Amino acid sequence: MVDIFSLNLPTIVATLVVRDEDDILESMLTHTLSEGVSRIFVTDNASKDKTPQILQKFPEVSVEFSDDMTHNQEIHTTRMAREACKTNPDWIVHLDADEFWCGFPNLHNNYPSETLWCTSVFIHPPVPGIKTASLEK
Repeated sequence: MVDIFSLNLPTIVATLVVRDEDDILESMLTHTLSEGVSRIFVTDNASKDKTPQILQKFPEVSVEFSDDMTHNQEIHTTRMAREACKTNPDWIVHLDADEFWCGFPNLHNNYPSETLWCTSVFIHPPVPGIKTASLEK
């Protein structure tokens, strides 16, 4: 048994696909970064509101703009996960702008360490060599 709080916290990066999220995005990004996520890969999918300006406020956010009106989230998320893997994170989380993710600092502050432990961790990065026609450039 490994107590996750006796070890260094993992490096966590996130991916996020957004479109017209200016009503919640700044609060969500601020919260996510305070929860231990160190970098966020974002695809702005043709926002017409102030979403692009909000994204530019955060140096921890890497943004790619898309005009894909089909909102092919699986393609964007896979591409961002592959980019995130290049930063050698311990963990990649896929988030949504209207959800507030709670990471390790929150767990650590609210629960005694004896209640949280894990014996195995499985990390599922994109598998090299597996491609689909829609993912190739």
